[in-house]
Amino acid sequence: MLKDLHDELDAAVLLAYGLAQPLSTDALLSHLVTLNAQRAAEEKTGHIRWLRPSFQDPSHTKLLLNIEQVTPAINGVQADLALNPEKISVSAPLAGALPWPSALPDQVRALAQVLSSHTGVLTLAEIEARFKSRGAWKKSLPRILDTLEALGRAHREGDGWRG
Repeated sequence: MLKDLHDELDAAVLLAYGLAQPLSTDALLSHLVTLNAQRAAEEKTGHIRWLRPSFQDPSHTKLLLNIEQVTPAINGVQADLALNPEKISVSAPLAGALPWPSALPDQVRALAQVLSSHTGVLTLAEIEARFKSRGAWKKSLPRILDTLEALGRAHREGDGWRG
């Protein structure tokens, strides 16, 4: 039964690489080397095939630091928000919010980057809105902020934080 699952997986991988029939190891390696050379040539011209664009592609992970840096929105929504900042909701992630890293060192780096990139004070809710993730990740923010403060990388100001 396990062998059948492995055979199904092997067939699916071959199909994903555009190979319908089983090949010898040499033929398979030759195909992969050719495919790798094609991808390298594409990347030299600037064409990159991101596996997870929202996570890997730098153009998709830009921080929205303040309302002036947001690109113009359709139907004047940005202008309305700029004139009426009270309409901005920080309970939901901002468009372009970064994925919350899974490893603690990456979480510390990401949080320090958000704080150092922002010119003003950010409340906890505003910091949360700059990240997106499922689960209880928001519970760890106060501890990480306290750690950054102890390291001199963050400063508490009233109900907010500054980098």
